[in-house]
Amino acid sequence: MDRYKSQSLILNEQPLLFEHYLRDFSKVSEYFVWHPEKDLEKCARIRLTEYQNREKIVDILRIQNSAWKASPQTLKNIDKLMDPGTLAVVTGQQAGIFGGPLYTVYKIIQCIKTAEYVEKRYKGQKCVPVFWMEVGDSDFREINHINILNLKNELMRFSLSEDSEDQRSVYLRSLSTDLLQIYEHLAAEFPQNDFRDNILEQLKNIYAPGKNLADAFADWIHSILKNYGVIIINPTEPEVAKLSHPLLTKALKGWRQLNKLFEDQNRKLTMRGYHTQISLDPQQTLLFYRAEQDRRCRLDGEENHDFILKGSQKTAKITENFLAEEMKQSADKFTPNVAFRPIVQDYLLPSIIYIGGPAEISYAAQLLPLYEYFNVTPAVFHPRIRATLIEEKVDRSVEKLGLKLADFFKQRNKIIDYQIDQNKDQKIDDSFHVVEMHLQEEMQTLKELLIKIDPTLNTLIDKTGQSMRDSLNRLQNKVGQAYQRKMQIEINQMNKVLVNLFPDDKFQERVLNIVQYLVKYGPEFIPKLYETLDHENWDHQLIYL
Repeated sequence: MDRYKSQSLILNEQPLLFEHYLRDFSKVSEYFVWHPEKDLEKCARIRLTEYQNREKIVDILRIQNSAWKASPQTLKNIDKLMDPGTLAVVTGQQAGIFGGPLYTVYKIIQCIKTAEYVEKRYKGQKCVPVFWMEVGDSDFREINHINILNLKNELMRFSLSEDSEDQRSVYLRSLSTDLLQIYEHLAAEFPQNDFRDNILEQLKNIYAPGKNLADAFADWIHSILKNYGVIIINPTEPEVAKLSHPLLTKALKGWRQLNKLFEDQNRKLTMRGYHTQISLDPQQTLLFYRAEQDRRCRLDGEENHDFILKGSQKTAKITENFLAEEMKQSADKFTPNVAFRPIVQDYLLPSIIYIGGPAEISYAAQLLPLYEYFNVTPAVFHPRIRATLIEEKVDRSVEKLGLKLADFFKQRNKIIDYQIDQNKDQKIDDSFHVVEMHLQEEMQTLKELLIKIDPTLNTLIDKTGQSMRDSLNRLQNKVGQAYQRKMQIEINQMNKVLVNLFPDDKFQERVLNIVQYLVKYGPEFIPKLYETLDHENWDHQLIYL
């Protein structure tokens, strides 16, 4: 097959709600405002009518992206956003080091291509791509590492050190000197070629010890996608947070009602057999608060209008008046939780489409009553690209095995046993089955004869029969092991394919990092990947490199 080609693969998607969203939208339509394919024009009209933050958000985006050395194309798109008729295709993700897992880059590419698609499909409609950099979270373990496959097909993980007591949000963190050791590991594991040193030098210049982690992420994305015009927003900066003040105030005052609305929606979903991605405790608000030592603490409400900070080292109660004043003076101390973030996002940006993964679209079904409460119209949800990169060595291994890539995706955890079974001599299995049946029949006949002589022999006969069956099973296992030894070369090939497709027993896109492919394939990789990924294809895509 020609390289840099895409092939569709239909898989059973999880969660079930996401599968229905893709394949049978009528089953879940009551949980969404918009049909994902038919309602773009309706959504555009309403979003343009109600959006009011354009001038302020454009000023913020211009300042932020200029500081991150954005390309002229990005700055041009920011200027385009100033036009009152311009909409945005939005996606977002946590700011993992070196860009995080592969699907982060896929999301951004899809966001850019979808914005181009909207402009082509609806003549006169201006549209720009925006990436929402999720840096309000404090779970450092989710973003502090890079995974690669070395030349021996071993999965390797290199991480920045972590202090379990450090509960700061990502946007408040700086990169540590541990990075220098990671660069040494990468240089040792990546073979020397025409691209390795340039890519590693580029990384060192952007991800430098002491640099803010969010800024490094934005610089890196602008660096590798500089020709495509993506706009990045850091929503935690004070000027952005100020724009969210009306929603923050409403979330604080109405936390009880919001919690009830959310639970009622969850109940509807579970009654229909759907798993709920997000759960809230009975006292939980939709907000986090930056407390002492910049700790990100969950804000919980109490019946007497006081609040407590869950995760704070201090246990003192906080009054609603104090928090309201804090919101006026320091809105950036408040960050939305996962259920509130999409609503804040659609309030701040003129979004027409949000590109989300299986979990994001599934929990979007939980949010409809919250959107209604805040009087914000959601964007249309589009599923993100789900893709696996197929290198030539993997493709050749699959071909030698006489299998198809689809076999690995559909069999996955069973494919080695399946292949061994396929190569077994059926006569041997049949013979074992016959021997076992005869053994049971003959032992039963013998038992009936012997207990007539001496009934106390019953237990001994049963033990003898079980011992003979155990011996037969041991022999059968030995035969299976002999098959494995005979097929060891094939098994090694299958394991090689599996670790490339499912490193750490997860989809490749969730584990591996873009750096590995930039080093191996050089400057042509991003343009070729951009060209090959199909933003309109909602099936899993196999991308042949």
